[in-house]
Amino acid sequence: MDNQDKEVIVANAKVKIIRKNCTGDGVCVSLCPSTFVLDAENKSTVIEGSNETFDNLKMAEQSCPTHAIIVTSK
Repeated sequence: MDNQDKEVIVANAKVKIIRKNCTGDGVCVSLCPSTFVLDAENKSTVIEGSNETFDNLKMAEQSCPTHAIIVTSK
């Protein structure tokens, strides 16, 4: 996939999904549905242009069972 492990700017944060670690269990989608979506490979991807809060993004990062999400300040 061409956007594999791509870092995306979301509001005031940088969000990166480590696709090889993602198991597609959807915790991130449940917590931040305007930011994360599961693709055809059942891997999480980041929706560009989301206005999710930094705290919610960090909650998704911390809740990911495989630590596939990395959130840093912009």
